[in-house]
Amino acid sequence: MTAPRPARPWSPYLASVDVGAVEVAGRDLLTIRDRCDCLQTFGATGETLSVFHGPGGSGRSALLQTAAEQAHRAGLLAVHVRVSPAFDLCDDLALFLEVALTTQRLRGCERHVYDDCRARRVAPLLHLTGLAALDGGRRGLALFLDDLDAAEDEAVRALLEAIDTMESSTPRAPVVIVASGSHDLLERLDELGTPRSAVDLHEIAELGDAGVARALQRPAAPHGVRWSGDAVRLVASVTGGNPRLVHLLAHETWVGARPRRGGTVGAADVRTSVRRAVELLECELQRRLDRLTNDELRYLDRLARATSHGDGHLGPREVAALEDMLTDVVVDVRRTRRHLERLGLLSSDARGAVTFGALALRTDSHRDEQRRAVAQRAARRGLVETSPDM
Repeated sequence: MTAPRPARPWSPYLASVDVGAVEVAGRDLLTIRDRCDCLQTFGATGETLSVFHGPGGSGRSALLQTAAEQAHRAGLLAVHVRVSPAFDLCDDLALFLEVALTTQRLRGCERHVYDDCRARRVAPLLHLTGLAALDGGRRGLALFLDDLDAAEDEAVRALLEAIDTMESSTPRAPVVIVASGSHDLLERLDELGTPRSAVDLHEIAELGDAGVARALQRPAAPHGVRWSGDAVRLVASVTGGNPRLVHLLAHETWVGARPRRGGTVGAADVRTSVRRAVELLECELQRRLDRLTNDELRYLDRLARATSHGDGHLGPREVAALEDMLTDVVVDVRRTRRHLERLGLLSSDARGAVTFGALALRTDSHRDEQRRAVAQRAARRGLVETSPDM
């Protein structure tokens, strides 16, 4: 008989999907809300597709989940879809839309939905669902596609073609589509022939010092606890403002410090908890390395070596040179990089620069520890001759 897993210690940060996501989302929720309001008022928006792009852990998923909940409360038929590499735009989307229509008692177009699904007609599928939402008392369709960059090129191309068809139709379809993805999604849009000017683009920045402060103080305030200024600055420095890392370190610090009402979480409490956070991140890194193909591990190992004397950052030219050298040993360099970014093992920015160790805290040793872990894993698989002491 398997022993039950111990309950995770409680903290006010455990209940949050992403502490700091409120701060990230706050800057972009208004944008999404304005587009939904425009759809409700005028029956259409400017660009049908809005894309929110940012690094892993920046709160993209929390943003779309929150926006979908708000759109539903505002009277739209809100459909939230978590995209995967196996996502089929027609088959899977038809199922999500049919479930949404049924659960919200907006019957009437299921037959048309499946007819368009079989014929691979995405634009009529979305258009008819939007009309069905209107007929059922809703104010249009708001479709939220989380992690669109995980989809294959065929699915993304089909979506872009459907959007182009809807935007040229008269009357315009009562549909707004909001997608999230990494910065790499912009490059794919370029490759698929969609100019960035045709898409409503928004970059999700990581939290600044003020955002980190609010992310720490707000959950603590109802419990009569505050974070000292030194503690807030240390968390901001160690995490770089990455909401996921802020969430992790905030939780571990609270659990370790056990503050009482009227108490203060100090910088010493944060420093004590950094080691535990590093251990948890190392366990997560090992699990993700287990999932890598040899090509992905080769790429990550070369990136780790190329950044061994810096902060893990490579500029666009250095990335191009690295990937040019890898073309002889890695089958599809760009696809490999994209998958590593989805796993959170590297991050990129809108310029094409890449950073190794997206899961790393900004301490003197953590990124080096991750480099050694990657090198050792590559050596065990026989992808390098030795495991260097990096």
